[in-house]
Amino acid sequence: VGWRVPLTMLISARAFNAPNLSIWNYWEFVLADYGWNTIMSESVQETYDASILAVMISEDSLFPTMFVHDGFIISHSVQKLTLIPDETVFRLTPKKPRHHVDPKKPGVWGGIVTPGYFTEGRMRLDVDKKPVLNQMKDVFKRFKQATGREYNNIETYNLDNSSKIAFITMGSMCGNIISWMTKNKDIGLIKIRSYRPFPYEELQKIVQEHNIEKLMVLEKSDSLNNLLPPFSTSIATALYPLGTIFRSFIVGLGGRDVTRDEFDVAKKKMASVNNMKGQLYMYLGVRESKNKIHGVDL
Repeated sequence: VGWRVPLTMLISARAFNAPNLSIWNYWEFVLADYGWNTIMSESVQETYDASILAVMISEDSLFPTMFVHDGFIISHSVQKLTLIPDETVFRLTPKKPRHHVDPKKPGVWGGIVTPGYFTEGRMRLDVDKKPVLNQMKDVFKRFKQATGREYNNIETYNLDNSSKIAFITMGSMCGNIISWMTKNKDIGLIKIRSYRPFPYEELQKIVQEHNIEKLMVLEKSDSLNNLLPPFSTSIATALYPLGTIFRSFIVGLGGRDVTRDEFDVAKKKMASVNNMKGQLYMYLGVRESKNKIHGVDL
C-alpha cells in the first residue's frame, strides 16, 4: 500500500484454523484492514469481471485491489460465464508508464522511515484514498460501456417494501436471498460490492431515500473480542448518524450452507426488535444439541 503498487489479487475467502483446520468459506482475513481496495463477487461471472475491474481500479487509484469470492462455494463451482474479447480487455487495461528500477535513475525503495516522517506518509495515504470510491464508480461506468454489464458499489432490491426492513450482505448469499424474496416480498436486500473503501455516504443515502427502519446484517465472520463482527462494524458506523435499528446474524462459518430457514428466523427475530439495546449479534444455524438449534423454538 505504501509503495502505491497497482497490483491485484484474487482471494478465495476461507476459514483458517480455529477451532481446527478448515478450507471452507469464512470471511476471517479478507475483512481485515490492510489498506487494499476490496470488491466482493457473488458468482463465477462476477469474479471473472472483477479480475478486469480490479486491474482498472488499481491502475486508476494506485492502491492494490483484492477481488474476493466465497471460497469453495464459488471457487470450486461450475457456472456458465460470458467472456470478454481480448481486444476489449486490453483496451480497458492499457499499460501505463510507471516509475521502475533503472540504474540510470537511482532511487530507494523500502528504506527506513523515521518518526519524524512516518505520520506524514500515513496521512498522505489517507488523503489519496478519499477519491477511490468515485474512481471505482468511473471504472464500473467504463466497464458497462464496453461490455454492457453493470456494476455498482452498492446494489439494491425491493427496498420500497411494506415492512421497511432489508437484509444487507455481500457475496454468494445474495442470490439465495433474492430467490427467497419471491415469497417474502415484504423484505428487501442491500448488496455491498465495494467493501473497501466502504461506501458509507452511499449507504446512508439509500437508507434515507427508502425510509429503511431496520436492517438485518448477514455476516460470514465473527469477532471474539469486539461488540460486532467486522462487516457489521462498518454498517454500524454508517448507520450511527441515522439511528437505524439493526442486528447482525452470523451465518455460514466454515462453509456451512446458509439456508432459507435461517432467513425466516432472522426475519422473525427482527420483527420483535425495536431498539439497539442488548447484544447486537447472534449465530444462526448452530446446533446446541441433537434436537435443538440455537435461538430457535421448534
